[in-house]
Amino acid sequence: GKVFVWPDVVLEKVGPDTLTLGGILWNEGKVKFSGGQITITTNPLSGNNRFFRNGGTFEFANDLTVSGTGVFHNSGTVTKTRGSGTATLGATRFDSGHWSIATGTLNLDGGSAPIFLGLPGTQYVDAGLGTLAFNKGTFDLAGLTAAPGSKVAFTGGTTNFSGAYKADTTTVSGTGTANFNGDYTGATTNVMSGGTANFNGSPFN
Repeated sequence: GKVFVWPDVVLEKVGPDTLTLGGILWNEGKVKFSGGQITITTNPLSGNNRFFRNGGTFEFANDLTVSGTGVFHNSGTVTKTRGSGTATLGATRFDSGHWSIATGTLNLDGGSAPIFLGLPGTQYVDAGLGTLAFNKGTFDLAGLTAAPGSKVAFTGGTTNFSGAYKADTTTVSGTGTANFNGDYTGATTNVMSGGTANFNGSPFN
């Protein structure tokens, strides 16, 4: 089945139970994730991915997890508004989307997948006190532009940028590998124990 969230409509997931998405949820309004867990599945007969298509706003209202073998396609804005710990988005595919982390950390654990017209576009990290962390999987992205004061981390998996990357604070640690193949601009770059950063483009510090 299909669920469509219209602009100016808010759909909220509350309570401790798991919401299993076995169809298509297309969000052009706002989906607020306040409790429990969300799992996006794969059709066991056809193998086709079920998906959550976010063209509006998806809000992590606490340290919660979206998991599964299906696809979360972000062409809108994903926000984390509460919780000083870690929220996890484990099923991902990217278009040119926005990420706004007000507090804590949002781990991206699902890697990326090609969109219909090629690689995902540039990712935009909006101003916030939290951290957007590429934590697990392989991400092939066109580029990233982060607002002043925002923080980006590479803590696991491999992230490849074919185009320009710009962020005030970048941290590469743990088992994270970041390959910057386009122009790189950053005020603070921390490469910590275990992390690998490769600068294959032109650095502008």
